[in-house]
Amino acid sequence: MRYCGGDAIRAGTPWFRIRDEYQSDKGLLTRRSSSNIMQTLFPAFTLVLQMLVLGALIPLDAELVNDSSGYIDFPWSSFSTALSHQRTPGYPLFLACFGIAAAPLMHYLFFCAAVGTFATGLKKSGCSTWVSVVSASCLLYGSMPLEYVRFVATDALAAGFSVGAIGVLLCFGASPGKLWTGTILCILVAGCWLIRPAYLYMIPLVPVLGAAHCLLRRLPWQKQFVMLSLLCAVPLLGYCTVRRCVAGEFGVVSFGGYNLIGVTGQWLDRSVIAELPDELKKLSSVALDRMEKTTMPMEESDRLNYQRMEDRYDIMIWQIFTPAAIEVYGDDPVTINRKLRQLGTELVRKRPRNYAVWVAKAFRQAVRKTAWDLFGNTAFLGVFVVLVVSIQVSLISPKGESSVMPGNFPSGLLIMIGCIYWMANIGLVILVCPPLGRMTSAASVFIPPILAAVIAGEFLKRKSDRTPRHLLKSGPME
Repeated sequence: MRYCGGDAIRAGTPWFRIRDEYQSDKGLLTRRSSSNIMQTLFPAFTLVLQMLVLGALIPLDAELVNDSSGYIDFPWSSFSTALSHQRTPGYPLFLACFGIAAAPLMHYLFFCAAVGTFATGLKKSGCSTWVSVVSASCLLYGSMPLEYVRFVATDALAAGFSVGAIGVLLCFGASPGKLWTGTILCILVAGCWLIRPAYLYMIPLVPVLGAAHCLLRRLPWQKQFVMLSLLCAVPLLGYCTVRRCVAGEFGVVSFGGYNLIGVTGQWLDRSVIAELPDELKKLSSVALDRMEKTTMPMEESDRLNYQRMEDRYDIMIWQIFTPAAIEVYGDDPVTINRKLRQLGTELVRKRPRNYAVWVAKAFRQAVRKTAWDLFGNTAFLGVFVVLVVSIQVSLISPKGESSVMPGNFPSGLLIMIGCIYWMANIGLVILVCPPLGRMTSAASVFIPPILAAVIAGEFLKRKSDRTPRHLLKSGPME
C-alpha cells in the first residue's frame, strides 16, 4: 500500500488516477488556504468599518473642560519647573505634538488602534477571529470613545493606552520570549501613568493579570510575574528618582495631597486641630477660618452624607485648603502638596471611622454609576441587542457550525480582566476622590466585552450541546 495526499492507494493504481488524486488534494489545500484568509480578513474589515462609521458620526471638535488649562499652559520653560508641576508631562507633550484642534481626532485614532491591539491579543490567547472581533468591537460603543474623545483632557487617551496595554499583555502571554512585545508593553504602561497618574494601578495589575493568564493556560507563572513586574516598575522608579533629584520629591506628581484633602478636609473642626502636630496647626487654623466664611452646599445634611462630601470636594481643594497653604507656605506646588498630604493623612488617623464610611459609600456610588454608564448608553444597548439576535440566528442556521462566532471562547479570561481591572481602577480612585462619571466610564471600559463574552460563550455552548457528535468511521487499511 502507498499513500498520496493522505489517502491510501492500492498498489497497481494507474498513474493518471494518482495524478488526479494529487491535483484534487492540491486544490483542496488551496481552497482551505483562501478560506482561512477570508476568515481573518473579513472580521478585520468589519472592525475597521465600525471604526470608520463611528468616527464619521461622533463629534470631533475640541471642547475645553476645567482641567484643560493645566495641560495647555504646562510650564516647559525648564526641566525642574515641568517636573514640579501639578500635572504629569505626558498629556501636555501630546498636545504640543498634535495641537488642541487635532486632539479629539488623535484621541479616537489612538483608541481605535488600542481596540485592534486588544482584538489581536484575544486571537493569540485562543479566541477565534470572529469572537475576538465581536468582543473588541464592544469597546467602541462605550462612553469613553463616544463621549470623552472630544474633551481636551486625559480621559480618552489614557483609556486607550490602558486598553492597548492589556492587548499587548495578551500577546506577551502567548509569546513571552519576544523582546519587542515586552518593550511596547513597557511603553504603554508608562504612558498610562504619565498621561494620567490615576492609572498607577496598571503597575501591579499587569503582572497579576499576566500570572493569572498563565494559570488559566496551565503554564508556570512565576517567571512571567517577575518579568512583567520589572517591565512595569523600572520606568516608574527611574522617573521618580529623576523627580527626587530635580524637584526634591520622590513620586509621580505633586498632586496626591490635593486629592486627599478634598475628602478628609471636610472633617476638620476645632477639636481636631488640638490633636494635630504643631507644624500643621497653623495651616489647619487658616483653612478652618476660610471654611467658616465660605457658603457650602447641603449645610443641613449630615457630615457623612455622600452627596454632601462629593459636592464639597472641589470647594475644599481650590477654595479652602490650597489658598490656605499658599498663605502659609508660599506658592510652591511641591511644598503645598507635601503639607496637604500630611494634613490629609493625619485627619484619616484622627477620624478613621469617617474615612471608612467614605470608602464604603464611594464604592457603592461607583457601582451605581457603572451600571448607569452601561444601561444608559443607547449605542451599547443597540449593539448588545444585535449581538443577541445574531447569535440566535446562528443557532437556527441549518449548518452544523455557527456562522456568527465559530471557534472556542475562553470567556474566563475576559471576565478576569474586566473584573480585576474595574476593582483596581475604582479601588485607587475612591481612596482620594469621588467616583465621578468619567472615572467609572474608564473603569468599566472592559465590561461590554465581558457581556459579549458571557453571551457568546453560553450560546456557543448550547450550540455545541445541540450538535450531534459522531465517531468517524474508517475501513481497515489494506
